Amino acid sequence: MSSDGKYRPWRIEIRGVLEPATPFRIGSGQDLDVRTDAPILLDSQKRAYVLGSSLRGVIKHWLRDEAPLLCCSKTHWEELFGRVPENATDEHMPVLGRLTIEDATAEDAKSETEIRDHVRIDPKTGAAAEGAKFDAEVALPGAHRFRFRAAYEGAGLTDDAYVLLEAALRRLMAGELRVGGKTGLGYGQMRLKEVSHRVFDRGVSAGLAEWFRTRIEPKPEDDDKTWHPDLPTREAEKQGAPSDTGFSQPVSALTFNLRLHFEGPMLVRAALPPPPRDRKDLPGLPGNSETYGEHGELVADSVFIKTQNNYYLPGSSVRGVLRSHAERIAQRLGVASATRLFGPSPGNDDKRRGLIEVYDGELDGQPTRVYLDHVAIDRITNAATDAAKFSTSALASPRFDCRIRICFREADLDAVRMWGFLLRDLTMPARGALWFGASTSRGYGYLHHAEIREATLDLVGEFAEKHRIGEPDTATRRWTRSYENAAFTDFGPLWSVLPTRKGGSR
Repeated sequence: MSSDGKYRPWRIEIRGVLEPATPFRIGSGQDLDVRTDAPILLDSQKRAYVLGSSLRGVIKHWLRDEAPLLCCSKTHWEELFGRVPENATDEHMPVLGRLTIEDATAEDAKSETEIRDHVRIDPKTGAAAEGAKFDAEVALPGAHRFRFRAAYEGAGLTDDAYVLLEAALRRLMAGELRVGGKTGLGYGQMRLKEVSHRVFDRGVSAGLAEWFRTRIEPKPEDDDKTWHPDLPTREAEKQGAPSDTGFSQPVSALTFNLRLHFEGPMLVRAALPPPPRDRKDLPGLPGNSETYGEHGELVADSVFIKTQNNYYLPGSSVRGVLRSHAERIAQRLGVASATRLFGPSPGNDDKRRGLIEVYDGELDGQPTRVYLDHVAIDRITNAATDAAKFSTSALASPRFDCRIRICFREADLDAVRMWGFLLRDLTMPARGALWFGASTSRGYGYLHHAEIREATLDLVGEFAEKHRIGEPDTATRRWTRSYENAAFTDFGPLWSVLPTRKGGSR
């Protein structure tokens, strides 16, 4: 008998593999590491792992918002995760949660991590804020696989609490949940694969005996069976959501896959230049520009950042430029939407996280390197300053594919309106409006335009139904609409229902 007075004879054990789709970090909380300001959590064998409490917390937070769409109430949510009385006089008894999630340990012999540098931008000057450089360690995708183990105990498949669990695991299988810190930079996207299960009906003697036997003397035939959640069928049988769920409104999402087209040289500096090499040891230069660019990358003082030996555009760089531009827009409009969209600045009392997630951009096509020399000019003599020559290895007119996601409720529509202004300026920029990366004052990093390759509107609530933006999905009780190779004006139905600023214009 459980603490809530209900016997839970039915048990399902779910197993699988968690594969990161993006870099992720679960911080160790230490600040004495000589390698980095923010190391990640490692086990005794120096391997990254994912805390069961972190996974449970992510699922718990997501289901708190989604329960109304699943026709479940706060009681069902508390059955799944448990309940602790808020104070000693609370008349309700504690409830032991039905869900258990173990720590996800690594299958790999070692972890592959890297240290990423960050710098905070001063919104007043648009340059790096003084004393605001920091770095953080991240674990890399493609180099990690984690063993996932979870168990649910209840009455059976008809439990409303089990409906919630199925919904969350389906979302994890689709790679739509984020684990760990810095999710605003696109970190922590995990995908659950190779999912299997075992079921024990301990309400009958045979089932109870089988459960004990697998613990004492497991056999090869006890291997798990492939698990497929049947949530859509069960969802269709339900008739409407309860009027009072005890939760806030579910979350809507806008997802944009953009291709950023840069014109001219583009440079996001790596933390360290390549190791110094004697020029006599470098390969000869037959004279073509590509070989010259490759040569330059070996000797330049500043080179373009790489991860796993591939050039990329950090999500933090894109997010910083967008935030700075949004603050200029907010100042002109006399609103504070930039804070809600990107989260509070240091020293701000608002502790709510931002709504926007910006993922690392992948280079489209083969890189074209360009090696450029520079020299600092003495402002008094107008001649070259002694020992002030430096060089860069940049990319020539690169294209990066970048994903941006905004999660919001109806109360956050002002922040969505701010994203509309940013998307407009990305896709139809005024000359010289947006510059990315380093050395922008020297003509590096000019964004010619952004191309909307794909977009998805995933909307819920009366807002979506009232304005019919998209098509209704009866399985998830959402309104969805997808676009390919879209233009900014294709989203007119969305912009038309957003709140207006003073004077009535958007």
